[in-house]
Amino acid sequence: MIQRAYYNNDSKTLSLALFNTGDVPLHGFSVRITYNNESLMSTKFETLNISFQEIKTINLPADDLLKQLAVDDTIKQVVIQSMECRGAQDLVGRYDIQGLGFKAY
Repeated sequence: MIQRAYYNNDSKTLSLALFNTGDVPLHGFSVRITYNNESLMSTKFETLNISFQEIKTINLPADDLLKQLAVDDTIKQVVIQSMECRGAQDLVGRYDIQGLGFKAY
């Protein structure tokens, strides 16, 4: 599901490109971020709809509602799960997030 993950250090924004690889549309998602100190933050995108074979991008924090969701360079991993279909989930680790992982040479 997570096609691409990018962390922008200047804006402290995490962008996730989500690809619905399934046969049915998905409605509503929860996102959980784990940090290096093992603390957790989570939020829900209850109105996010992704049709089958469609790609959509979400940004954390996306608006004032999400400002309490701390997004910084201590992210360890990000898990996204469909609220409708619990089997539709994916995770991305620190080293798979562009801007956080291995430095480009």
